[in-house]
Amino acid sequence: MLFRPIVLPILHHHKSALPTALTRYAHTSLKARFLPWPGNSARMSWDRVLQNYAALPNPEKSLQNGVYLTSDDHTLTIFDGYEKAKYHFLVLPREPFKLAAGGTVPKRDLDSLTTLFKSPHTKEVLEALKVAGEKVKAMIEDEMVKDEGFKWDIQVGFHAVESMK
Repeated sequence: MLFRPIVLPILHHHKSALPTALTRYAHTSLKARFLPWPGNSARMSWDRVLQNYAALPNPEKSLQNGVYLTSDDHTLTIFDGYEKAKYHFLVLPREPFKLAAGGTVPKRDLDSLTTLFKSPHTKEVLEALKVAGEKVKAMIEDEMVKDEGFKWDIQVGFHAVESMK
């Protein structure tokens, strides 16, 4: 079953350049940021690449600089491969997504936003994505103040329409 990257909060603001100091959180450089996502080829769809990333047991060791930003037990945050803003990241649910009560969320429940909303695990998955998104938002605001001297509104949302299948 293919994972569709529409359950992903996206953090961004419309500016033309990429973050600088934010990279210290991921131990990456901006030069590395312009490299293509690893594993991507003409034969592999973006949703499959993202599914592979979400399933990595140690993404901080496996993903190249400029792709990985941060992760926890439930989420993985990466730089968007096709950023539309100065700060544009994807927060992915990890696979397997381990439930607090034990067990894991079925992969089919992470196929799309629609299937997630039909899942009994909706609240737990969305809460994990929200917590990770808030951490990234704080990192972005810190970056803005240090680089620009002020901060502006940050939009957080979902890829609600499949654009990578």
